[in-house]
This record gives sequence, structure tokens and C-alpha cells, in this order.
Amino acid sequence: MISQALKDVLIEKTSLEIQGIQEISGGDINSSYKVNTKQGDFFLKVISGKLGHDILFAEKGNLEFLSRIKKIRIPEIIDFGQTGNESCLLIEYLEFTSTDVKFWENFGHQLAQLHLESSDQFGSNKNNFIGRLEQCNQYRKAQKDHIWLDRFLPQIQSIEKANLLDLRTLKALYTLESVISRNIPVEPASAIHGDLWSGNFSSINDSNPVIYDPASSYSHREFDLSMMCLFGTIPSNFFSAYHACYPLEKDWQRRMSLFQIYYLMVHINMFGNSYAAGLNTKLKDWVKG
Repeated sequence: MISQALKDVLIEKTSLEIQGIQEISGGDINSSYKVNTKQGDFFLKVISGKLGHDILFAEKGNLEFLSRIKKIRIPEIIDFGQTGNESCLLIEYLEFTSTDVKFWENFGHQLAQLHLESSDQFGSNKNNFIGRLEQCNQYRKAQKDHIWLDRFLPQIQSIEKANLLDLRTLKALYTLESVISRNIPVEPASAIHGDLWSGNFSSINDSNPVIYDPASSYSHREFDLSMMCLFGTIPSNFFSAYHACYPLEKDWQRRMSLFQIYYLMVHINMFGNSYAAGLNTKLKDWVKG
């Protein structure tokens, strides 16, 4: 349960009349609560320590970034608070519904609309986090520099420093710089969610999609699509709706395994080398020998 001090901060900052707080599931690095008030229900995330403050403050910025684009539903931010060692982010509470055919069509169309929001530079004005790992968002003109220097290389270096993978795999990972340059078509930098696994999107009323827990930036749109497909299968009508709005470049299905290497490295850095076998399978698609 949250501390009385944090509860007092919430009341002071929001003027909400809190009637109850229930701990619920949601998140690997935070505690989650449903806050019942006279004004309605809200969702509260709490993390302790300096890192917790930085993670939640960055998430607030990510949600604001996506909300300004107004292409897909984002939970409304109520407030960010801190007291002592605890930080919290309060957002609207949404009731999720089961996904259906219409949801996937809506999601494909709306995600494509988000990706059509473009910039002449890759990155963002602030670094953020994917899970508990900091993600560099230095503005860069060159797509290949953004993907290699700010996404792949920091994960490889963290794996090497922690001795999480064998030398042969590390050598293969370092060769990906040239693989990225040769195989990923240059596109305008798209506004992306950045961590779009199935736990970070849902269906709400009338089969409309909502996305949350972002690690957003202007980046390559195939990051989002590859993460969606990493741990599950996405229905074909999602891709039909996406293509109708923003067609993907040739060989996008093959490139998925290349972008998925990034997310598997994130998982190795966060959870250990149980993801090494999956990483090596993807690597074989791109590195011979």
C-alpha cells in the first residue's frame, strides 16, 4: 500500500476525495493501484528512489508527446508527485475490453496515422527509459546513426559490461552496424510508441485502441511493428489497415527479426540471458558464421 505521505501529496495536488486504494497488477518495475475517488477512478504508478523519479517523469513526458499528436488514444495525465523516496504518476483509469476484428482494423489505421507524424530528425528533446534502462534520444539527422548509436550499441555495450553473452555472440552483434546501414530503408523519422508489446496496448469502448507505457521518440516505425510481433501473432487485418494508410517498404517482414534483436537485448539487460537463444535465432538471419 502507498505511504500516507504520498497519499497526502495526491490529495493536496489534485483535490481528489479519495475513498479507497487497491493494489492491482501492472508493470515489472512499479507498483500499481486503482484509486477510487468521488470524482471517479484513477490509475496510480509508484516507484521508489531517484531512478523511479526519473522513469515516471520521463513517462509523463512520453505520454504528453503522444497526446499532442492526437492520432490514437492515450490515457489522460492527472498529475505527477513525489515525497521522500517515492514518486508517482496518476492517470485516468480505463476499463479494457476484449479485442475483436474491428479493434485490429482501428489499431492498424490509427498506428499508421501516428507513424505518419514525422520529423526531419531522429530522437527527441529528452532521453527516456525502456523498462528501467535509459534510452538515448539525441537528435540526429542520419537514420543509421540513430538506430546504431542510440539503440543497438548501448544495449550491446551493457551486455558486454555485465558479461551476459559469450564472445562469439558479442562479435556478431557488433557486426550489425553495417547490416543496419545496408538493409533498413531510409524513411522520415516517425513518431513511435517505442515499446509496443501486447501489455502496452488494449481495447476500450467501441473497439478503439489505447496505448500506454511508451518509450516514445521520432524513430523508425518498424520498431513498433517488430515489438508487436515479438511475443505473439498479430492478425492480418491489422496489417491490411496499416498498409492502406501507410504502406511499408519491401521486405518489411524479413526486417522484423533485425529490429527484434534490439528488444531482445533490452530483455537480456533487464532479465538475464534466458532470452539468449531467441537472440541467437534472430542473429542467424543477419550474421553468417
